[in-house]
Amino acid sequence: MASVPDSFRLNPGAVESVLEDPADPNRLLIGYTRGLVVLWDKATQSAVHTFVSQQQMESLAWIGDGQFVSSHNDGRYDC
Repeated sequence: MASVPDSFRLNPGAVESVLEDPADPNRLLIGYTRGLVVLWDKATQSAVHTFVSQQQMESLAWIGDGQFVSSHNDGRYDC
């Protein structure tokens, strides 16, 4: 989480989505309305990776092979 800007760490917004990785039940994607996405490892109780978008997040979906897509309020999506 060290790479996440302070404004996101202090106030990431409401949780928009929580998804379990269909290929690995120990991994969760947690998406926040302000655009922060955290890949969480339930086994180690720690963040594996974080992703920050400057646009409000609308939804998350796993697309296979450990990859996911996020959609945003401006119509953009990120893979």
